[in-house]
Amino acid sequence: MALVMGYIKIDDFVILSFNVSSLRWINLNYPTVKTGLLLSKKKNNFLIILLRLLGIWVFQKLIRLTPDILALQWETLKFGLLEIAAKQGKPVFVWTLTLPVL
Repeated sequence: MALVMGYIKIDDFVILSFNVSSLRWINLNYPTVKTGLLLSKKKNNFLIILLRLLGIWVFQKLIRLTPDILALQWETLKFGLLEIAAKQGKPVFVWTLTLPVL
């Protein structure tokens, strides 16, 4: 991290990850570094299942405690995550993966 911070200003980058534990570690050890949670239906299936079983409360707690930014795969929008993120004041980026036709 020191190497990155030696070349890039702290406000010029965000560390994105699918792994909530990794983001918590970064927040604990480098509290000034911005983090973002990547959410996709395939990579975060466990979180999506929790959301379905335990409801919106779980997701609200998760995003309140962890990331500065949410990066939601478009398929996760149907679970109401965009609205929840807006209520929490979290910036949101929506992404998709387009595979080339071979």
